[in-house]
Amino acid sequence: MKSKFLALSLALGAAFLVAGCDTIGEPLGERFNRPPVTQTFAAAAPKVFDAAVASLRAMGYTIRTAKASAGVIEAYGRLGIDDSFRESSQHNCRVTITATPDGAADVQIEVREQMEERTGAGLMRQSERVLPRSGVHERFFAEVQARL
Repeated sequence: MKSKFLALSLALGAAFLVAGCDTIGEPLGERFNRPPVTQTFAAAAPKVFDAAVASLRAMGYTIRTAKASAGVIEAYGRLGIDDSFRESSQHNCRVTITATPDGAADVQIEVREQMEERTGAGLMRQSERVLPRSGVHERFFAEVQARL
């Protein structure tokens, strides 16, 4: 009788594990492989590029690289440190501008949040994640539109 109960328990445990893997696999995959947020502007790519650089500067970002020929801008934001100096975070942006055949420009922005925190044992833990569409993206697109 005990062996049947043990076998049934193991079978149910395995079924829960297999079923659980399927349900959490998709959200985790989306979290780490988010595509950049895209918006199309009805203006020429060089004009959109200049507007994007100015928009990032207006939002407080420092431009690391701005290659108009490739349509790529990389920028980093201010370093945020908490009051106890145990945590810091920073947003980094990568913008790609591509001309479309009809004369418009596709703008893709990827915002990464980098965090560093001191654990209770005194070690440092670092993490990085791509942010989903949020206020940073919306503000960037509104700033670009206002400059066009």
